Amino acid sequence: MKEVKLADTDYLYLTGRVRSLERSLLSKVRREQMLDARTDEDAAKVLLECGYGEISISTPHELEQALQEDYRKMLESFEAVCPDQTLIDIFRIKYDYHNVKAIIKADARGAPVEPILIDCGCVPVKMLLDLLRQEEIKGLPPKMCAAATEARDLLARTSDPQQSDMILDRACFVDMSGLAAKSKSLFLQGYVRLYIDSSNLSTLVRALRTGRGFDFLRLAMVQGGNVDTGRLIATAVSEAPLSECFAGSLLETAAIAGPPAIRRETTLTNFEKLCNEAMTKYVKTSKLVAFGEQPLLGYIAAREDDIVTIRTIMSSRKARVPSEVIRERLREAYV
Repeated sequence: MKEVKLADTDYLYLTGRVRSLERSLLSKVRREQMLDARTDEDAAKVLLECGYGEISISTPHELEQALQEDYRKMLESFEAVCPDQTLIDIFRIKYDYHNVKAIIKADARGAPVEPILIDCGCVPVKMLLDLLRQEEIKGLPPKMCAAATEARDLLARTSDPQQSDMILDRACFVDMSGLAAKSKSLFLQGYVRLYIDSSNLSTLVRALRTGRGFDFLRLAMVQGGNVDTGRLIATAVSEAPLSECFAGSLLETAAIAGPPAIRRETTLTNFEKLCNEAMTKYVKTSKLVAFGEQPLLGYIAAREDDIVTIRTIMSSRKARVPSEVIRERLREAYV
């Protein structure tokens, strides 16, 4: 059957819907209201304006469950009207890999895992648990099946969960790249390449900060970004500025902040915030598009950022972190 190429006009309805929903995102004003609220309960009430409904903040788990449920419902609502399912799957699949990692490690330790699973993936959590625990792993998507088998076997041999996680992380990025290519969306392909670059840069900085060698980096880094991993490692070995690899890109500022973070002259928090803000700046370009898949992708990414921001604000308030310190941790707002 001949493949039907989607046109920007196929997203007219979705674009209009997204533009309306953007007004409910966590703006700078709403962030400030949450930071300045007298009580944690008052801070949570700000989320009513964002369409979250009543959210219990009695425990971090209850807050997390409420945010996940809202995100899951949002994805389902878009799936019902989105012309290309791939655009939704690209955001779902990382939760599948998170769940696979969690299940494999928990089963190896004999620990409970259900409370930390996130039911926002392509594979329902219950099905994933059944497939992995009933030795029916071949029922998973092919790349995920191969990676899960390799990761589980490696963990059994080495008892090293970090190496096991790296196998699944690489497979996740490969799957994301494949989905982006399948979508034919240049915007989505650019998003995934930047996501991989950001992950590689963060991995390099964290590894060198903790004294990890370059053999570790060769295993941990993922191909598929704009910057070749061999070039990035070679630059770090030569002690040339990391910014040379990212000159003129959205990650240049983060790359400049990398070496001071490696030398522990600055915090990792500031460096990682700059990496995250590079992603935010990329997706914000979707706001300039009249109609097409870009506004939808930008909005979903923005909702993910909102969840991170809400989690940061509420957990920091619980820990009685000063507002000015919390403010410094927050990434750039989408709206």
